Amino acid sequence: MARLIITDSTSDILPAEAEAYGIVVVPLSIQFGEETYLEGIDLSYEAYFDKLSRAVEIPKTSQPTPETYMKYIREAQAKGDDVLIVTISTGLSGTYQSACIARDSVGYDRVFVIDSKTCISGMRILVEEALRCRDWESEKLVEHLEELKTRIRLFAGVDRLEFLQKSGRLHKALALIGNLIRLKLVVTMDADGKAELFSKKFGMRAVVQTIVGQLETHPRDEDYPLHVDYVMTEEHSDNIKTLLDERYPGIKYETYPAGASIGTHIGVNACAIVYVEKRAD
Repeated sequence: MARLIITDSTSDILPAEAEAYGIVVVPLSIQFGEETYLEGIDLSYEAYFDKLSRAVEIPKTSQPTPETYMKYIREAQAKGDDVLIVTISTGLSGTYQSACIARDSVGYDRVFVIDSKTCISGMRILVEEALRCRDWESEKLVEHLEELKTRIRLFAGVDRLEFLQKSGRLHKALALIGNLIRLKLVVTMDADGKAELFSKKFGMRAVVQTIVGQLETHPRDEDYPLHVDYVMTEEHSDNIKTLLDERYPGIKYETYPAGASIGTHIGVNACAIVYVEKRAD
């Protein structure tokens, strides 16, 4: 079956990967003052975070416009191809709404839009599963992905609280005091796809222990990959991998950098694990 798969840049699927996969990655835009950049296109990973570290105010991110999606939908319609769009969680961005507006505006009934309820490698898992099941009928595939997304688990460790403070998600005084006493945060995604505080820890060593410990509390479905993500530096993600190797000899995992849109809010030195939880039954 011919199907165009579209996702957005918060999946952290790089342009070269997208080309190899034969998919489209639509970029979010990032605005530093009067300067606007397309994520993953106009600034290198290193240049972006260097700019972020020197910024007084956090940059603003904007979802792709409906017109961006409409272009690809019309091209697929002309070929008679189905379209599957996997977006960042509606709890984090309006990207899903843009894709739905585009679908409705074109009026093509073979467009299927999935709110991933997650971000970074959680979206990658869904996209790669869609590629693996490329020969499935779209309706069956969407049903499968909708079930799969409910089992995606993401636990991230936040090292530097000033990024959450700059983005308005943490009070300035708490960020200042937290940094002084080495307070660190573990965040996760709730059932509605919104970021929520999971726990507070003193020091990143305790954060790493907590994150890896979730594999006991929420056992992993080994049919799907385990991802270890990081923002800018790999120190803490390396510690996650070391602990994984100690507790689960022979375990396999993949490592990816989290991009600008998510890294902007959780900050440099952040780390995360992302995986699919085993079915309860």
